[in-house]
Amino acid sequence: MDRISTLSATGEPARPAPMDLDEAWRAVVERSEQERSRIVASVSVRETDWPVLRHHFGRHAQHVEDRPEGRMLVQVAAHTVRGLAEQLASWGQHLEVLEPAAVRAELARIGAELLDAYG
Repeated sequence: MDRISTLSATGEPARPAPMDLDEAWRAVVERSEQERSRIVASVSVRETDWPVLRHHFGRHAQHVEDRPEGRMLVQVAAHTVRGLAEQLASWGQHLEVLEPAAVRAELARIGAELLDAYG
């Protein structure tokens, strides 16, 4: 009941060429990080809050530029609009999401939901 009906030698190696495991792992991590950071938001945050925000988002937080009055423009990322908004909602007035509009709208929806539940 074998599924092999015929067999012939091709001269090709039976195994693929040796792979560079470090390089393969870097590629897997890179793909994974791209999937985890599809949605990017521009955020204004106080310089004093930046270290905590950077720690919270890790490699998904990037300083873009310094702003007047002790503020910074940063970009943060997550896998979905909702996921990013949920993470940012806990910051309350400590930051302002400048864009995209979809994240701002999701924050407004979350706020209305909380107000309705706890108002």
